[in-house]
Amino acid sequence: LNSRGISDEMINAYGLNGDYNRLVIPIRDKSGNFLFNKYRSISPVKQYWYDKGSKSALFGLNMLKDKWCVLTEGELDAICLMSHGISAVSSTSGCKTFKDEWIGLLPKLVFVCYDTDEQGKEGAKLAHWKIPNSRIVILPDNFKDTTEYMRENSKDNFLELIKNSIVIPKPEKKLSFIRHKTSTESEVENAKRTP
Repeated sequence: LNSRGISDEMINAYGLNGDYNRLVIPIRDKSGNFLFNKYRSISPVKQYWYDKGSKSALFGLNMLKDKWCVLTEGELDAICLMSHGISAVSSTSGCKTFKDEWIGLLPKLVFVCYDTDEQGKEGAKLAHWKIPNSRIVILPDNFKDTTEYMRENSKDNFLELIKNSIVIPKPEKKLSFIRHKTSTESEVENAKRTP
């Protein structure tokens, strides 16, 4: 965790634990009440699983102290930012999950910063379009995610990215029109005579 830019202080604050096989991430609600554990395999392949019966939740809500926050793609990205003094939260279910009921739990200003792959970019737009007044933080393409970016950059660098965050307009739904055949005069007259 230290190699990912996560401080000992944050490891303790979030109650992260585990062994050489897995990392255990406790998920809490806004008041700090325990909801469930999320598990992440250490190696060789990254896999996630949850306590039985758990539902998608927003991770890190109980740690927010600012009037704004960053929404990241993963819990470790959020903890990494918090280790650098930047308020952050994450969905426990990846980049494609953001529930409408979470909007009211967030501060008034949210900066969405997901991974730089196509899934991350699409997920960021979906969350951004749901969250009023949100903006998208664009990471340079040579970094995979927030954690990778913070390994080589400072808090000030990230705040500069926030300053340059953007709004992406939601595409308008295309309306389809049914074109009606224009009636000729004789068809109209014919129709009038038909009982």
